[in-house]
Amino acid sequence: MFGNFSFSHLGIRYIGLDWAARVEGTILGEMGDLHNFEGGSYPWLFNELALLSSEEQPVFFLSHIPMYVNAGAFDIYEMESLETLIASYSDKIISNFAGHYHTDVENQQEHYDLVVIDAIWDDEIRFQQLHVIQEGDQFSFVRTARTID
Repeated sequence: MFGNFSFSHLGIRYIGLDWAARVEGTILGEMGDLHNFEGGSYPWLFNELALLSSEEQPVFFLSHIPMYVNAGAFDIYEMESLETLIASYSDKIISNFAGHYHTDVENQQEHYDLVVIDAIWDDEIRFQQLHVIQEGDQFSFVRTARTID
């Protein structure tokens, strides 16, 4: 069972993706996996993107596993498949907000900004507050880090 989900709120589409590997006991369990098979996350995303309306609606991806090539994320072949899938929607995709790492990462990908938030179990408890701003047909966002004492 995969934990993919999507919803719209105030004209913004949020797509949550379950890329977590289902491998136990090896380093491969820390990597991402597209789950590119019937009933998996990759075909689910394919169908979800096909449902996007032709009107401008920004899309934010939410995932535990960051959507880029790196240890604890995807290999180069999986990322190539993912980029091929989302390329025609890149005008709508704003960012991938992710976790999994024990540090913050900001990285400009070809089709979106990647924002990784530090894991909270090993140090301070922080979260990111996201404020999306629409000016005409343009969208931008401001992130604010909040720390819980």
